[in-house]
Amino acid sequence: MPAFTVEIQASNADQSVWQALHPAENTEGDSAETVAVDVAQHQTIAEGDNWRVCVWDGNDADTGRRAAAEFYAEDL
Repeated sequence: MPAFTVEIQASNADQSVWQALHPAENTEGDSAETVAVDVAQHQTIAEGDNWRVCVWDGNDADTGRRAAAEFYAEDL
């Protein structure tokens, strides 16, 4: 299975600034998209609608670059 780096982030009201709620963690899965959805459905860190799950390819991903997949709370 491919390796991914996952981070749950929260934002301000207009989603112009995103901040990690917890250090990024490594996981494995079928695809970045399926990992993002699974983490979003089972996360217990964030509340409300201003959060997202970002997933990058690899165990040592550069979280400063664009994520391979994102899943927003509003899509649950």
